[in-house]
Amino acid sequence: MKTLRSIFGIVVVAAVLYAAWQVFPAFYAKYQLEEAMDDTAREGAVNLSQPELEMRDKVMGRAHSLGVPISPEQLQIRRMDNDVYIWGDYTVHVDLPLYPFDLQFEAASKSKRRTTRNM
Repeated sequence: MKTLRSIFGIVVVAAVLYAAWQVFPAFYAKYQLEEAMDDTAREGAVNLSQPELEMRDKVMGRAHSLGVPISPEQLQIRRMDNDVYIWGDYTVHVDLPLYPFDLQFEAASKSKRRTTRNM
């Protein structure tokens, strides 16, 4: 009985580790995508002549290299006054044995152009 309980515990721990191994890359890719969005938004806030299409291409290139399943239509970029907003929603399918599921992600960034005041 004690051996059976130990085997069951090992199986449960292994299942949790396997699930984490399958899910972690999606969360890490979202973090890296938001970093790319932050960088692009900051650059866009400083360089007011940078077109939104160029910013979209930069973020999409990074998303593609990370394996993030986001399409250009899902990625939104808006410039309002001195702010640049970049956001997008996407879904990642995780195919675990016996329990496949989808993770919904909302990646977003906002950057405000810094101005200096003369005092």
